[in-house]
Amino acid sequence: MITSIIAFIVSFGILVLVHEFGHFWIARKVGIFVEKFSIGFGPKIFGFKKKGTDFCISLLPLGGFVKMKGEGDEKESQTTDPDAFSNKSVGARSAVVLAGPMMNLLLSFALMPFVFWLGKPEISFLSEPAVIERLLPQSPAEGSGLKIGDKIMRINGKQAPNWETVLETITLSPPGKPVQLHIARNGEEQEIAVNTVPLPNGEGTYAGFEKFFGNAPEAIVTDILPNSPAEKGGLEKGDKIIAVQGAPVTDWDSLIRQVSLHQGKPMNITALREGRPIDLSIQALWDASSERWLMGIRGPEGSGVGILQTKKYGFADAVKMGFKTNVKNILLTFEVLKKLVTLELSYKSLGGPVQIAVTLGKASASGFADFLYFTAFLSLQLAILNILPIPMLDGGHLLFFAFEAVRGRALSLKTRIIAQQVGLVLLLTLILFVTMNDLERLLGWSKWFK
Repeated sequence: MITSIIAFIVSFGILVLVHEFGHFWIARKVGIFVEKFSIGFGPKIFGFKKKGTDFCISLLPLGGFVKMKGEGDEKESQTTDPDAFSNKSVGARSAVVLAGPMMNLLLSFALMPFVFWLGKPEISFLSEPAVIERLLPQSPAEGSGLKIGDKIMRINGKQAPNWETVLETITLSPPGKPVQLHIARNGEEQEIAVNTVPLPNGEGTYAGFEKFFGNAPEAIVTDILPNSPAEKGGLEKGDKIIAVQGAPVTDWDSLIRQVSLHQGKPMNITALREGRPIDLSIQALWDASSERWLMGIRGPEGSGVGILQTKKYGFADAVKMGFKTNVKNILLTFEVLKKLVTLELSYKSLGGPVQIAVTLGKASASGFADFLYFTAFLSLQLAILNILPIPMLDGGHLLFFAFEAVRGRALSLKTRIIAQQVGLVLLLTLILFVTMNDLERLLGWSKWFK
């Protein structure tokens, strides 16, 4: 937890500093006097003055701001000061506002090459052709007509050169909506539709076909934790679990998947004990440290081969990979935004401040390259989200300036204040919902109210 908090403060502090510096730098360039430059909100912890500007670090590390003379106060329409924000041209003010997101965009493109130069753990099979090697029991894929050995050529009409494209498309597909697969089988091609179902806690969707990573061990209990759900439910060492709620359990991996899909609901567990089947009722508990539903049992060592590999690139290739990765992330972000607006995706697929802090903590623990990757990724998200035409965001200010350019005069201060208040309510509501979603994902907090 401490690691996550420190990683969040460091990473988010860098992003805010770069963003606000963009506003500050361009404001100075176009001759606007900056009264205050703050990292954080609320009471000032530390600060100093230079060239009339009050630079400070404030108590709440949830953002920052640059306060310019004649900006957004009741005197802005009365001041004749040439270095006031309100007396600059629409173009100059737009440049100041746009500079913040642009600095975050530049930071992402500057950091990402170092991720690949240092060497980031990557999933080894993502660049391989999407040849189906396993169909999960009782999954949508099992009864769809897909077969082991099918090679996916296209998905939802777009080319699918590798597993990465296929998995990204499925993850972003609305639950319950079929994905259209164009597959090659024995030299012939055909179309097959496969439904998708939601993953636990709304973290995307899955269809039930995958690459196989080797022979996972059978679901034989080798150890039971004291006072665990498994011990209370009657499981014993040596029991071989063969089914959960009637769904076959073929190995340890399928057991983990079945327990996860039931999300803490009571499960009927069928196990073999000394060759005889027994039925037990067990209710898994959420473990925040591992972010999984657990029964409190351990199985055999060695559940298949490793799928992570660390690859270092030469600097020129790292620059190319960094550029390609950022472009891909930009396109994915806009695709997610589109699906959120059209209600094809639920807000539950989003992560809020809590999830960001946890992810950054894990990234910093797994290595500096991972920490840089998530910092660059967040910087990119901050750039894109800030240009959305929502009052309170930079994009909202740009929208106001567009109205001013068309009308020939600025919107009234009262109109802008009302719009910003509405925007603030919308943003706070979104933050509340995604934070509740974070708590559900990390702690399973809704079970406390049952």
